[in-house]
Amino acid sequence: MFHLERARVESEPEVQSEDAPASAAGLAQLQQIDGAFPPSKHVYAVVGGDAARERFKALFSQSAISVSEIEVLWVTLLVLAYLEAKLADEADVWVLMAEKAQAWIAASFGSLSTTPTGTEGGDAGTLLQTMEAEAKKVVEKL
Repeated sequence: MFHLERARVESEPEVQSEDAPASAAGLAQLQQIDGAFPPSKHVYAVVGGDAARERFKALFSQSAISVSEIEVLWVTLLVLAYLEAKLADEADVWVLMAEKAQAWIAASFGSLSTTPTGTEGGDAGTLLQTMEAEAKKVVEKL
């Protein structure tokens, strides 16, 4: 008879220290199976830390949509911006990870219909473009 032990599941996988730049492999450990990057202290440490969180709060504190739902999109866009700007020389390592994240955005974004200020009936494409531009600004400052 085989004895199966339950693997200990941690809420967040171990990654490099906040001082060390993240590798594509380290970020891959943080990606969900659906392609999204959920908010966590590890992801934020890599993609802008407190500045990234504060920018998110400034953009979406008055939003009429679910803050948790939109924050997953925000963090995913931050990771994509980080990969393109900071790990471009490793693109062959992360290109499939980025494609999976982009597919998640495309599949999930149709449910968003609010502008960054929280006004109902906004253009979802405009929201995504605004978020992408803001994510790139945060990453550029790293």
